[in-house]
Amino acid sequence: MDSFTNREIGTLNHKFLLATRRFGNKNQHGTLLHELQVDFAYKVNKLKYAPDYIINKLIHNTYQFIYDIDALEIE
Repeated sequence: MDSFTNREIGTLNHKFLLATRRFGNKNQHGTLLHELQVDFAYKVNKLKYAPDYIINKLIHNTYQFIYDIDALEIE
């Protein structure tokens, strides 16, 4: 993993934190926040160990995941 990937992961972590802030801090098993955190963790893990030729696509997919979270309407 190179420094570019490390910086992108840091940026993705920050954007995910901002996108999920409105869900509060109740991340018990079974809540929407917990499910989003687990999905995000898997995406970041995949990004860390992916071959170089697919990293840009994975970064794009993770940004799209975060934008989709921003678009979610909570009750």
